[in-house]
Amino acid sequence: MNNEELILQMLGKISDKLEEHDKHFESIDNHFESIDNHFESIDNQFESIDNHFESIDNQFESIDNRFESIDNHFESIDNRFESIDSRFESIDNRFESIDNRFGSIDNRFESLETDVRHTRMLIEKQEHNVQLIAEQYGDISAKLERVREIDELRDRVRTLETVVRNHTVSIKELRKAE
Repeated sequence: MNNEELILQMLGKISDKLEEHDKHFESIDNHFESIDNHFESIDNQFESIDNHFESIDNQFESIDNRFESIDNHFESIDNRFESIDSRFESIDNRFESIDNRFGSIDNRFESLETDVRHTRMLIEKQEHNVQLIAEQYGDISAKLERVREIDELRDRVRTLETVVRNHTVSIKELRKAE
């Protein structure tokens, strides 16, 4: 496996981790939306309680006849407050859970930062290696150009040697013929 494949593989892993983090953030957003819904429910319950108190105020005129009814309303209100208290406890527990998740996400980001730093180092090292290869290629290319020129000259020299040999033979024959 070469360095480019390793880099691509690491980039893929980083991309997968980023997708994982996106899913976690989406989950956190859903939890916040759920908490908002609980607060809205609590507001509605407070509104309901306010309506009951208004009803109680209107009924004070007939206090003598309605003591039992008022006691029942107060008991109902107490139950609702207990319910609200338990819901607040539940919300507090959820906030603790969210805090723990943020801690986990922070740890994952630290790991991701380490991976990114490592990847950058690998990329910088590869850039240096690529530069060295490019320089070596330039040197090799220049040498190959020289070799090509020498090969071309060799062909010419062979041709000249053949011509000189032929001319030498011809001159010797002409000298003999004289």
